[in-house]
Amino acid sequence: WSSAKKTQQVASTALRIVARMNREWMTTGRRPAGICGAGLMIAAKMHNFNRTECQIAQVVRICDGTLRKRINEFDETEASNMTVDEFNALFKAGSNNDFVDQETA
Repeated sequence: WSSAKKTQQVASTALRIVARMNREWMTTGRRPAGICGAGLMIAAKMHNFNRTECQIAQVVRICDGTLRKRINEFDETEASNMTVDEFNALFKAGSNNDFVDQETA
């Protein structure tokens, strides 16, 4: 049960990361698999899942170079400098996709 719950937490965090990427206009002109792969890789690291770029790339069926490019693009955003707690605080409790602006929070 614990493993299934943690897997769900990783998936939920990955959705939040993808939502943040969308907000940063990173998704424009990009294939969804690369965005999803980057979100999954970052979320896995946030939850201490040890997965390699190659493993994630195989799951989402992209080249590991594409995955690295999307991760590098995310690294250039403000969100990449946040702690896990700071990142999670940006989202409403119980919502995977609703981003809360810092001005309104």
